Amino acid sequence: MIIDRTARRQMRFNTMFHSLFGVQGIRGGRRRQRIVPAVLLCLVVTACQRVEPIGLLGQGAGFRGMVAADEPRAVEIGRDILAAGGSPADAAVAMAFVLSVTLPSEAGLGGGGACLVYDHGQAKTEAIDFAAPVPAMARGMFALHAKYGRLHWENMLAPAEALARTGTGVSRAFARRLAQAPARLLEDRETRRIYARPDGHLLSEGDLLVQSDLGAVLSRLRTRGIGELYGAAAARDLAAAAGRAGGAFTAEQIQNFLPRWQEPLKASQGNDVVFFMPPPSAAGPIEAAAWGGGDAAGRGKRLTEFYAASPAGERPAGTGLVVMDGLGSAVACSLGLNASFGTGRIIPDTGILLAAGGGRQHGPILSVNPNSNEFRFAVAGGGAAAVLQVALSRGVDGTPIDVAVAASRPVEGGLVNALACASGDPTEDRCVAANDPRGAGLSALVAAR
Repeated sequence: MIIDRTARRQMRFNTMFHSLFGVQGIRGGRRRQRIVPAVLLCLVVTACQRVEPIGLLGQGAGFRGMVAADEPRAVEIGRDILAAGGSPADAAVAMAFVLSVTLPSEAGLGGGGACLVYDHGQAKTEAIDFAAPVPAMARGMFALHAKYGRLHWENMLAPAEALARTGTGVSRAFARRLAQAPARLLEDRETRRIYARPDGHLLSEGDLLVQSDLGAVLSRLRTRGIGELYGAAAARDLAAAAGRAGGAFTAEQIQNFLPRWQEPLKASQGNDVVFFMPPPSAAGPIEAAAWGGGDAAGRGKRLTEFYAASPAGERPAGTGLVVMDGLGSAVACSLGLNASFGTGRIIPDTGILLAAGGGRQHGPILSVNPNSNEFRFAVAGGGAAAVLQVALSRGVDGTPIDVAVAASRPVEGGLVNALACASGDPTEDRCVAANDPRGAGLSALVAAR
C-alpha cells in the first residue's frame, strides 16, 4: 500500500518539477539560457531507490563538482543541480530546503545555521550567519542565493515543496532520528499527526511522510518570495501561531531579523588558509583557537578539551552539507534547530518545527590555498568538535578525507560530511567526497550528462 501511494506521488513530483525546472533558465547577468536538467530528479522520491556508486555518474562527461549530506535525497538534488549548471550556492540552498522536509529533526524553517562560502572567481571567502531566536533558515538561504545563486529562486524550492506536498518515503537517516526521538514528540497533537502512524507509533523507514502544511509554506515562498514569512502581516501571523506552540519571539523580531555577512576568522596552515565562523558564533572562535600550532599531542589535548566542553549526555543535534563545483567554488553549511526536533512542537498550520533555545554552535570549516586560488577542503556537521577533529586530521596531518571522517572519536560528536581536493584543478582523480559512515547519508562526485 505504501509503495503504491509513493509511486503515484513520484509521478506527480516528476510532472511538477519538470514543469518548473525545465522551463526556467540559468540566471547570469544580462543573459538567460534555457536548460533542461541533465539528471532526472524523479529519483529522489522513493526511499528504497538504487543509488549510483560514487564515480559512476557520467564518467568522461566532465567533472562538475561534488556534494555530501546526511540524507540521500538532499544529496541527489544537489548533485542534479550541479550537473545542470547550478552554482554551489544553488545546490546548497535547494539541499537545505529538501533537508527541512526529509530530515526535519535536524534542519528546518524554524531553525537557523551558518555557512562559509568560497568563490573561486573572486578568490574570496565569506561567512554568513543566520542563527537567531526566530525562524531564520529561509532568510539565510535567500541571502545566500541572492549573492551567489545562478538558477532561479523558484526552482531551488520546487523539489522540497513537491516532496512535502505529495509525500516521500521515510529515509533510513530520518528513521534513525525518529527511533531516538524524545517522548515529547508524541505529546504534541501536530507532531503526532505528521510523524506518527494511525496506531500511534512513530513512522519508520519506508513509511509515507506527507507534510501538506509545510508544502503550502514552501509554495508561497517559492511563488511570492521571502515576504511570505518575514513581511509585516506574515510575521504577525507566524509569531501568534508560534506563541500557541510555546514560542516566545515577536513579529518585530521576525521582521527585523537579517542574516549577517561577515569576514571569517582564519588560521594559516603552511601555504593554506583555514576559515572559521566569526562571532557571534560560539563554535568558530573555539575551533580557531583550538587549531593553533604545536605538535600532535598539543592538538589532541585541545581537541579533548573541546569535546569535554559539550554538556554531558547531550547528543549533538543539527546537520551539515558541503558542496563544491567543477571550478573549486564551495559552500559548507551547518543547520539546526538547537536540539533534535527542536522543542518537539509544530507551529500550528505551518508544519514548521519550533527551534529550541540556543543557536550559536554552528561551526563549518573551509580551507583554500590563496596563492594558487585552489580549494583544499570543507567540513560541516552537527557537532563542532567532530568537525574540528576531521579538519585537523585532514589539514594538519594530511589524512585522506574519507579516512578522517570515518576515524573514531572520543565521544559521540555528531555526523560529519566533508570534501577535499589535492593540488591542481579539481578533477575526479584529485577530489574526494565523504559522508559519515555512522549515519545513512550520501556523498557523490558529479559529472555533466
